[in-house]
Amino acid sequence: KLGTNAADGDIDNTATITGSDQTLDPSSTLSASAEVDIVQLNKLVITKTASTTDGNLDTDPNQEVNGASDVITYTVTVQNTGTTTLTNVVVSDPMMAGGSYTIASIAPGATTTIPAYTYTVSQDDMNYKLGTNAADGDIDNTATIAGSDQTLDPSSTLSASAEVDIV
Repeated sequence: KLGTNAADGDIDNTATITGSDQTLDPSSTLSASAEVDIVQLNKLVITKTASTTDGNLDTDPNQEVNGASDVITYTVTVQNTGTTTLTNVVVSDPMMAGGSYTIASIAPGATTTIPAYTYTVSQDDMNYKLGTNAADGDIDNTATIAGSDQTLDPSSTLSASAEVDIV
């Protein structure tokens, strides 16, 4: 709904015929108008993947960790599947340096990949897996985009998770 012709949420168009000696009284004008509503859709899709390397920096094809110092690399992508360019989209993740990354602008149909970031498995992670308080046997990580007036319904949150098994 941006631009001078769309300030009221629609596109207006008018065709006119001005009178001439052949068609009408020279002082008369005929016109017809049409309006087409502009529908804005703010919609994002977030995805997250994880890859692992063991403490010797060998890539693990099973996407699992088996010791302290193994490294998990996370990749997050955000795609704008809506009809409007969105600005200042904030992706939050507790394992990301600084806790968040701001996408300055993302056009309709565009995909942005956030710079990859890593998590190094600690001995506490391994102990937690093996101890009596073991959770579900993996390292969970979730990236989120909280709703705002510009990006999504303010009460909604988008999220994408990646799990890496501890073996």
